Amino acid sequence: MRNKSQGTVKKVGRVAIEIFKGHIRLRWTFDKRGKSLQICPEGTKDGLRIATAKAKEIDTALAKSKLGIYDDILLGASKRHQAESIKPTNEELSWNLKQIWERHKEIKKDKIAISTQKNSWKFADKFLNIVDCKQESANKVVDTLLKYYSPSTMKRALDEIVCATNAWAKRNDIKNPWKDIKSFLPKLPKGTNRSKEAWSRGEINEILKAFQEKHKHYYPYVAFLAYTGCRPEEAIALTWEDIDLTQGIISINKRFTHGNLANGTKTNDGREIRINNKLKELLSQQQCQNKSKLVFPSVTGIYINQKKFNTRVFKPVIKQLKEAGKISKDLPTYNLRNSFISLVLRETDIDIATTAKMTGTSEKMILQHYWGADDSVVIPEI
Repeated sequence: MRNKSQGTVKKVGRVAIEIFKGHIRLRWTFDKRGKSLQICPEGTKDGLRIATAKAKEIDTALAKSKLGIYDDILLGASKRHQAESIKPTNEELSWNLKQIWERHKEIKKDKIAISTQKNSWKFADKFLNIVDCKQESANKVVDTLLKYYSPSTMKRALDEIVCATNAWAKRNDIKNPWKDIKSFLPKLPKGTNRSKEAWSRGEINEILKAFQEKHKHYYPYVAFLAYTGCRPEEAIALTWEDIDLTQGIISINKRFTHGNLANGTKTNDGREIRINNKLKELLSQQQCQNKSKLVFPSVTGIYINQKKFNTRVFKPVIKQLKEAGKISKDLPTYNLRNSFISLVLRETDIDIATTAKMTGTSEKMILQHYWGADDSVVIPEI
């Protein structure tokens, strides 16, 4: 008769969970050899649940190996390769915020976008190097950080920290004491009028005219943003393979942001833009003059750095036009998107649902952030 404290407890696909010498371990076969991975002592709280989760991960890896996709976890815990074992979750209960964050990065580093790691993660690292993670509570952490950073700068990094602590709390089946850390931030002003402001058709023409005269290389890029309402990062990522002038279609399926090319748009959904005559003429001329694979390359032939472009090229042009009285508002490049959406809804018969689909956003976002007021309207006589 089998000893109840030894042997297989359950199977998860091709992975057996068993008790062996007082420990929970996993066993499976890979490359015609038996493999094993020790998980935790037999009496560990939630030990079987943890082992089951790991067994599912290994079973998935075994399935992928049939397709030629291999994961180091399949090698098991051998002398040549010691796979990472899961520590009992109760050991994590004494961790401070810094330790929780470092563990989260270790787990997620191959699953999170490089751009997020370079930006939000970098700020989270800086934050946790400033505060005393061993002593300070959530409200004290925020109070300390507010001495160095603005609430808007802190918000995105704190989102990542909350994500890390939520995962930690879930692993240990406890309430997350850091869950509401963002509630201690000063209230940020809700969408201001500036965020929705847009230029008029006449002002757009003045901007394009100025670029034709002063920055001819960047005129096609600015004109494309004005004519389509594309996000700058979507236009920067465009290659000639994305444009079919014969069929009259532009495929928006990637973006260049924070120095990295990423598949998909901001909302993850690709879309197609049907080309009108004005766009076709603009793109045809650009294709003849531009030998780069990028539709809108920088002066040096690489991806445009939108932040530098806005600061060094776009803003000075806008400032001069405003000082000359040719435009009424000093707005950033992104507001060309607001302007396109506002003009479509104000001056054409295209409905808001179609406009949202055409520009890769939602009706709610248009109402909240894009549809600017028409400042030229005179109060009606009623």
